[in-house]
Amino acid sequence: MENIVIRPSNLLPLVGGLLLVFNLIWIALRKPFRLFFGANLFAVYLVVLISLTILPFSFSVFKEPLPETIFQPLRVNLYPFGIGRLGTLSPHLNRVDLLNIAAFVPFGFLLPFTTKKGKLPIILFALLATLAIEITQLVLTSRVPTYSRAFDVTDLITNMLGAWLGYLISRLFFMGEKKNTQAI
Repeated sequence: MENIVIRPSNLLPLVGGLLLVFNLIWIALRKPFRLFFGANLFAVYLVVLISLTILPFSFSVFKEPLPETIFQPLRVNLYPFGIGRLGTLSPHLNRVDLLNIAAFVPFGFLLPFTTKKGKLPIILFALLATLAIEITQLVLTSRVPTYSRAFDVTDLITNMLGAWLGYLISRLFFMGEKKNTQAI
């Protein structure tokens, strides 16, 4: 038997079915269309985010793992922005950090469209989502020999920053929307 590879395309039928059920429930509850549209966009965004941060990975349910591959060494980076690593005290942003910020801007932008909560729950949800991603990467790194991701404190910080920037952009969007409706 071969290894099972989980790819983003494997999730599409599952996500489509869940969105259909979610939409039927939404229509039955007669929620506002703005929240309906925002929730759908947010769900699609979460699938893309999971595809980029966790998938693909392969595992075998049919083969016995070799004793040395049962527990892989954990990959953990506790040096935010490289501070203290190799004797340097100056932080630096690299391309991956900027991509992490960009990856979570939609999180902060779309979440206000799904709920009427303030900025604190949005930042809290961003922290919980980031922790879930990082812990999943940590567990998969220890259990799946071919998985090569790491738990990184810099990712936590940059993802939170991206969500906060997205939230600020959504607030600017809402402010512009309110001004346009008042002018009419």
